[in-house]
Amino acid sequence: MSDLSRLLETFGVDSEILAPLRAERAHIAARIAPLLSHFAERLRAWPELIGPLEKPEVHEARVHHWTRVATAQLDDSFLASAHQLAEVFYRHDIPSQAVAVCHGTVSQALIADLQPYLAERLGAEQARQVTEHLMRLIWADLGILLETYSQAEQAGRRRFIQRFVERFNEELEGIVADVAKASRELQDIAEGLSRGALSASEAASAVAAAAEQATQNVATVAEATRELGKSISEIAGQVSESAHFSEEAVARSEKTMETVNALAQAADDIGEIVTLISK
Repeated sequence: MSDLSRLLETFGVDSEILAPLRAERAHIAARIAPLLSHFAERLRAWPELIGPLEKPEVHEARVHHWTRVATAQLDDSFLASAHQLAEVFYRHDIPSQAVAVCHGTVSQALIADLQPYLAERLGAEQARQVTEHLMRLIWADLGILLETYSQAEQAGRRRFIQRFVERFNEELEGIVADVAKASRELQDIAEGLSRGALSASEAASAVAAAAEQATQNVATVAEATRELGKSISEIAGQVSESAHFSEEAVARSEKTMETVNALAQAADDIGEIVTLISK
């Protein structure tokens, strides 16, 4: 048993009782479009509803499906037609409450329009049976519409959530990439600072060693200067002495020259140290 057959059985719809509607298909189909247009005039007080209902896609879907309902075209495409109409309603933002109200109002207008014609063609009793089962079909159809509308709403929410998650993931990936980039840049800066600190430490050590060497050299120069002054004083005192002390004076002069050379060497060392510190 198909889904439609189970639904018709649930609502007590007898397809055989509705057979006269299929026989009068041409006449009934011609009545649907004018009936929906007349119904639309009654909704002028609700422009937020009448606007979407008058859109070509919505109007055509309603005419197509109401024709199937009114002529009891209960084949396999009936459910597809109902699903299509519900999805059209959803796409055009017609709320489910409005779908139910419109369906109920149109069904009353349809029954009122068909009753005299069917009574004339079939007799009052058969016309009553046909319209009764047609009303049951209409209520079953409303159930299909509302169920499909609910499914469309759920699918719409799933699409919205999916798009939201996708946008969130894209933004999160961008943030993670920016953080990773900033982290790499920070790491590069830290490594640069570390290298700079190491170079500064090495330079400081070199300067400290040079300063210590300079201190030692300055002390050497000072000692040599004292020795030179002492030697000069001795030489000056001995110049007026006799030749007996000439050899001793010559020896002291040689010693003085050695001291002068040591002083010159120390001065050169100090110059190199000063040059290193200035760099």
